[in-house]
Amino acid sequence: ARQADEAVALERERGGGTARLGRLLLLRGTIRQLADEREASRADLTGALNIGLRLSHNMLTALSLGQIARQQMENGELGSAEQTIRRVLPALRRHAAPFRLRSVLVTAGALALEKDDLTLAEAHFTEVLCVRPAHPSDTAAAIEGLALVATRARRFDRGLRLLGAAERIRDNAGRDTEWWRRRVHEARETALRAMPPARAEAWLDSGQGLPEHQAISLALGDDGPGTHHKRPAHPLSRRERDVAELVVEGLTNRQIAARMHVSVRTVETHIRHIRTTLGLRSRAHIAAWVAQRQPKPPARLTTPPTEQRMPQVRSVVHGAGVLGGPNPRQLNET
Repeated sequence: ARQADEAVALERERGGGTARLGRLLLLRGTIRQLADEREASRADLTGALNIGLRLSHNMLTALSLGQIARQQMENGELGSAEQTIRRVLPALRRHAAPFRLRSVLVTAGALALEKDDLTLAEAHFTEVLCVRPAHPSDTAAAIEGLALVATRARRFDRGLRLLGAAERIRDNAGRDTEWWRRRVHEARETALRAMPPARAEAWLDSGQGLPEHQAISLALGDDGPGTHHKRPAHPLSRRERDVAELVVEGLTNRQIAARMHVSVRTVETHIRHIRTTLGLRSRAHIAAWVAQRQPKPPARLTTPPTEQRMPQVRSVVHGAGVLGGPNPRQLNET
C-alpha cells in the first residue's frame, strides 16, 4: 500500500492526469477496497474513472466501473451494481486481459448470489475458473462462491468440501473484503449445523487435503477419480450458437438481426428457443452459459486499448449513478 501511495504521489508531481496515474489510482483503489477502506477506495476509483473518461481511455473506464460495481454491491446498491456489470462485462470479455476479467466475473457471481440467482452465480464463478492463467485470489473466491451456491442449494457436503479446498488456497492468496468473508463464514456455519459434526469435519478435511488443481476440478464438477464424463453434444443448432455468441457481445436483438441479415422476429424466436432448451431465464444467463462452455483468451488487440470503442461503457456511467452522473459533454468524449 505504501508503494502505491508513493507511486501516485510521484506521478502527480510529474503533472498528473495521465493514463498512468489512472492505472495507479485503480490499483490503489483496489488495494484499499480489499483492506475495507471504502471511502478512500471510492475516491481513488472515482479519480481513475474521471481520467478514463477525460482521456477517452475506454479500458481504464471499464475497469474502474468494474471495481465501483463491487462497492455498489457491498453497499447494498444491487440495481446500480447490476446495471454497471451488465454494461461493462461484454466489453471486458472481448478486450480485457484475463486477470482483469476474472476480478469482474467474481463480482458478477457475488452479485448473482445477492440476488439469489444460483444458476447465474454458478455460471460466473465457473467461468472464473476457466479463464487462464489462474490467480490464487480469484481461484479462492470462485471456489468459495461455488461453495455458497452449493450450500444455498442444500448440498452441504459439496459446500463444505469446497470451503475446505478454498481455505487451503486462501493461505497463499490473502484475504478478501470483510463483506465477502462474512458471507463465506455464514455459509460455513449453516453447513456445519446441517450435518452431524463428524461427517461435516470429514468433508472439510477432505477439501483441505486437495492441491489447487484438484480443487479446481472438484469445483468444475469432477468429484473424484474415474468420474470423467464425455461432454454431451452441443444442445444448440449452429444458428442458435451464432445468436448466443452475439448475445455475449452485448448486442440487442435488432443489432443481432442486422449482423446476421435476418428479421428481429427471427432473432427473438432463436433466443426464446435457446432459453427454453438450456433452462435459462435471461440474456445474462445465456451470455454466462456461452462464456462458461467455450472459454477462450481474449483476442489480441489490433489497436491500443485507448483506441478500442466500448459503446457499453459510454451509456453506463450516468445510468449507474456513478459520480452523480457526468455531464453530457463528458459522455460524448468517450
